[in-house]
Amino acid sequence: MKENKFLIISVLILSISIFVGSVLIANSIRDTNPSDFEQSVITNKGLITEAEAAEYLNLTHDDFKDLISTLESQREKLDSYETYRFIPFIQIDGIKYFNKEQLNKWIVVLCQEKGQIKHNKSIFC
Repeated sequence: MKENKFLIISVLILSISIFVGSVLIANSIRDTNPSDFEQSVITNKGLITEAEAAEYLNLTHDDFKDLISTLESQREKLDSYETYRFIPFIQIDGIKYFNKEQLNKWIVVLCQEKGQIKHNKSIFC
């Protein structure tokens, strides 16, 4: 009889634990913002698309496309130029891909040229 009481109590405690755990997991999933997940996907990728690069730089996609277009037209007029004078990207089958680290370096060089960053401090313009 004593063994049955312990078995019933154990099953009851286990059931309550599973129920409480399920409720906690459901609440955490419901409270998760989908854009947080999308942003974490962007930050974990090696190469990102044009739209993702625009989002990463906090620009609208149209503004980013205009920026790329303007810089490309400037680059076409030059025979040689410094690596980070223009937004670095690769183009595969007509699709532009960007590397986050290269975008960060481009921002640093751009700011250094404007005199906003001195002595390798990580202060962005």
